Amino acid sequence: MLKNTRSKMIDKEALRKTAMDRRLAFVSSLSFGTLERVSLGLVERFQQYFQIPKDYVISTYFPKADEQNVRLLNFFLTEEGYVMAYPRVEESGNLSFRQVHSTKELEMGSFGVMQPPESAPMVDPDLFIVPLLAFDVRCHRLGYGKGHYDRALAQARADRNVLAIGVAYDMQRIDEIPDEPLDEQLEFVVTEARIYKAEM
Repeated sequence: MLKNTRSKMIDKEALRKTAMDRRLAFVSSLSFGTLERVSLGLVERFQQYFQIPKDYVISTYFPKADEQNVRLLNFFLTEEGYVMAYPRVEESGNLSFRQVHSTKELEMGSFGVMQPPESAPMVDPDLFIVPLLAFDVRCHRLGYGKGHYDRALAQARADRNVLAIGVAYDMQRIDEIPDEPLDEQLEFVVTEARIYKAEM
């Protein structure tokens, strides 16, 4: 049993390295204009497919250089009047979600990720927009290995009904991600090519 678990961990670490290298190479090959069109398409997919209640608190993220760029989507949702939150890594190693009115409020935090200051008010998101390294058609997610979003989603789902949507480039899809008991499945993954829906 331990051997199988260790094998899964090794497989995931290898997948992470491969996924990071492939994504960086893909994004580096695209022009600025193409990246802008992908960002706009992401907004259009959210507009056409998802009917988000106006009272929802939305957690999103500030993208790293080669992550799917959700800044235009974040701006659109902010302009629509949604309460917007970003994750902050606390001393416990867990995520809190804190409301900000502008990305100008964000500061550099752990792992080179922009996050809200400690003074920003904590909120409980209804919708999580989640970054990822890779995904499969079941909407299983390969994250960065710290378990931050898995723990946050597990706690949120134990308390209330929430929706988790992964955002990625379509080239980040792989045949199968090895899932473990503590992994949290996404309801949807949105890419520039299509929307994937999980069979829960």
